[in-house]
Amino acid sequence: MYSGLAASYDGMAWWRVLPAGEQLIRLGPKGAFDSHMTYLSVAPIVDDGGVMRVYYSGANGPHGSASNYTVRRTCLGMASARIDRLAGLWSTPQDRHTPVEITTRAINCTGPVLRVSADAASGFVQVGLHNGPPGLGLDSSFALAGNLVDEPVRFAHGADLSAFVGKSVQIKLRFASTVVYSFSFSHA
Repeated sequence: MYSGLAASYDGMAWWRVLPAGEQLIRLGPKGAFDSHMTYLSVAPIVDDGGVMRVYYSGANGPHGSASNYTVRRTCLGMASARIDRLAGLWSTPQDRHTPVEITTRAINCTGPVLRVSADAASGFVQVGLHNGPPGLGLDSSFALAGNLVDEPVRFAHGADLSAFVGKSVQIKLRFASTVVYSFSFSHA
């Protein structure tokens, strides 16, 4: 048994973020305390530095069977990742340097500042409104690079999304040689 990753908008309908069979926390090597099973804790802990820790139990024997094992050990483990780094979008492996563009479905804008988390150390990401007014589209946003965690998107002339708070918008992303993990809205 292994831990996967699923998401839901409403807590009722769920879908897999990782394909079936892909492990969120990989099983350990033969003989390791977590070589056969992992069970995640209910909620991760996020520290002030933006690192998320999840504690899990692991077992070195198969579920429901003690065959070939005199004692199945169960131990506590910890996995960590930077916040918003569990799943991401990246350009195709065949040509990571060619920019790709992705447009979201309509979502509610909840704040005037658009933010992005991405690993753009070898590339760039631009984020803007799809079919928005002049000054808020991709061509008006500054390209961002580096290891970005909740980075504010900057638009030419200091524009922001104040006029769209509480309204439906579509976000458009352009990126190359980058993994985009998330975007969000904030008030500051």
